[in-house]
Amino acid sequence: MEKRLLERGKASGRIDDNIEAIKKRFTTFVAETKPVIEHFEEQNKVVKVKFIHFPLNSFKRLILRNLLKKSLNNLRKSLILSSNQINK
Repeated sequence: MEKRLLERGKASGRIDDNIEAIKKRFTTFVAETKPVIEHFEEQNKVVKVKFIHFPLNSFKRLILRNLLKKSLNNLRKSLILSSNQINK
């Protein structure tokens, strides 16, 4: 990530995209967001997702998996309803 941010700094001409500034921004980000995440973790409202692949592909997989689960659940419900009607 550091390499990508340093390259972005070269391309954009931003003088604050140096290694020290990047590390400071990341430290600040973690310090500011960690308490929020911990607060919602205590309420079981946090879902952790491992991104092994490129994030966009992982996001697409997550969406597709959820859509597939919903579709299968709807199909199951329909089959149960149909089965109940046949058995009457």
